Amino acid sequence: MRRLNSGAVALAVALGASPLPAWSQASGFGNTPARPQPAPPVATVVPVPVPVPVPVPVAPPAPVAAGPRILVPVPGPFAVEQSATGFTARNLAATLGTFSFVAPRVEISGTSLSAADLARLLDPASGVPAAERIGRLSASSILIPELYTTTRSEAGTQTALHRDVRLSDLADGKLASAVGEGAVLDQLAGAVRSEGRIGRIEVRDVDLGYLAALVTEPAPAGAPAPLRPIYASATIEGLTLGDGKGGTFGVSRLAARDVAGRRTADGWAATMARASVPPQPADGASPGQASPAKKAAFGAVLDLLSAYEIGSMEASGIVGIGATPAEPGMKVARMAYRGGAGRPPEATIDGFEAGQAGNGVTIASMTVTGLSILPMLQAAKDMDSASAGGFSPADIRRFVPANAAIRVTGVGIRSDVSGRPTQIGLGSFEFGVDKPIEGLPSDIRLAVRDVSVPLDPADPAVQPALGLGIDRVEASLGASLGYSEPSSTIVLRDLSVRAAGLGSVVVRAVLGNVSRDIFNPDQALATVAAVGATIRSIDLAVENTGLFEKVVARQAAETGRTAVDIRRDYGLAAAVGIPVMLGNSAAAKDLGQAVARFVAKPGRLAIQVRTRDPAGLGFTDFAAAADPTMLLDKIDITAVAE
Repeated sequence: MRRLNSGAVALAVALGASPLPAWSQASGFGNTPARPQPAPPVATVVPVPVPVPVPVPVAPPAPVAAGPRILVPVPGPFAVEQSATGFTARNLAATLGTFSFVAPRVEISGTSLSAADLARLLDPASGVPAAERIGRLSASSILIPELYTTTRSEAGTQTALHRDVRLSDLADGKLASAVGEGAVLDQLAGAVRSEGRIGRIEVRDVDLGYLAALVTEPAPAGAPAPLRPIYASATIEGLTLGDGKGGTFGVSRLAARDVAGRRTADGWAATMARASVPPQPADGASPGQASPAKKAAFGAVLDLLSAYEIGSMEASGIVGIGATPAEPGMKVARMAYRGGAGRPPEATIDGFEAGQAGNGVTIASMTVTGLSILPMLQAAKDMDSASAGGFSPADIRRFVPANAAIRVTGVGIRSDVSGRPTQIGLGSFEFGVDKPIEGLPSDIRLAVRDVSVPLDPADPAVQPALGLGIDRVEASLGASLGYSEPSSTIVLRDLSVRAAGLGSVVVRAVLGNVSRDIFNPDQALATVAAVGATIRSIDLAVENTGLFEKVVARQAAETGRTAVDIRRDYGLAAAVGIPVMLGNSAAAKDLGQAVARFVAKPGRLAIQVRTRDPAGLGFTDFAAAADPTMLLDKIDITAVAE
């Protein structure tokens, strides 16, 4: 969706601009249909059965049947002549690099230009820059009844036939709209031929002159120019591609808005050419280092990625079908991206399904926020340039996302191995990092909710759980911590595990005397900062919701004793044993009594540990304590059983 209607691009090429890159043409996304006769009816194909619990309401794409090859006509002499409604340009054709097009007839109306003026402006052999000629061209309507485009690349050759491509209200280099409704694709990769179809395409508010300049002209020397709008919106209503082997891929609708760009060092066309040059087997690279060709191609890709920006884009009704039911199939109800305007990038996938023959996975929704590949690619390029001296910790940190979050909901996994169906579920998964210091996030959050996993009766490791009557684990876990530079503390806000019908454990803590050097790339400084940290407080909360009863019931069954007797023994052991182990201090006795009450009537047990010194207990305190009980004189323990 980052590329324009082929009619608009072909016009730019006719004026000396570069075409779409080979990878864009090969995908079919850069080609533009128009308003032709409707495509012939095709039979409906039943999608590959995907064994997932939540169906996605996405219709399968129509199969792409093998039809006649698209024959590109050989153009005659170029000419512009007057017609009843304006002017007709005949045999408009151009070749630039790996891209070429032929428009046998172009109808131009609503222009004040003469036939001679149009001939000079549209002549592909003109030496006047494309952007300048587009700026002089004006017309209320440009209709291309048939537009043939051909793209050649290492992957093969793709030919497309578009019908009735219409460009409206071109003036001062700006195009109000480019619309088309129907195109067929024909691609040959080696001996494999595949076909495709594209539905209606509409692109609005296109700066065609600026696009031509982007494609053909290098950026001025100096700092990169700011991004400028290329087009306001673009939509593709339907895309179907075959793989030449019976498989089909389809998209119901594609849309993009607010696409902007800037020139690359040698112009988009030349940069795309550099990016597509295949590396040679031996071109002077040292062992373990990227070859010069790979470095050049990688740098070109990086230049292109940094030269454009998309405000938003969305694809819906994505379906992939294998040639046979035994091959994997997939569906995606919706994929969306939002970025630009200084906002953190956000990508979303809704209603994902994939699977085959009794095995599959579904994801209700997945959203990634703040994660951009561009800084990572730039880091890789910089590191490769300096690789002779090795990579420092600071280099590696450039790959660590410092402000990002991912959220996944409604995951279902179903497998059928050896006739034993298994279902695994995940309610949600969240992970986020924020507030970077020295390239590392200082705030980290993790939450995994409602994991449901069956226990395999044949696994010896789970036999104790099966003995308690637990045949499926349904649990949640969380972790959250953050660093505060003003208070020099790391706060463990939450470290928890919760299991449905069993219980939960929650730990919270505060570490003090943590300097900013804990994040320093210099390992020596970071180690000194870590050794100087202290423990100020620890909070532990244990809640029983069924596990204790299961353990007691099983032991009662094995020993022939009553559950009351077993709980009494446990309580007595806690009341006596804990104080003995902890030196018989008052705090140890209070702790023992609280644990004993919890065992007698399992509910909730809360334990708080606070250091008497506000600075906390440090590494030297633990090292100097010959006996751990010596530390009890430096802390206060509060325990409550509810």
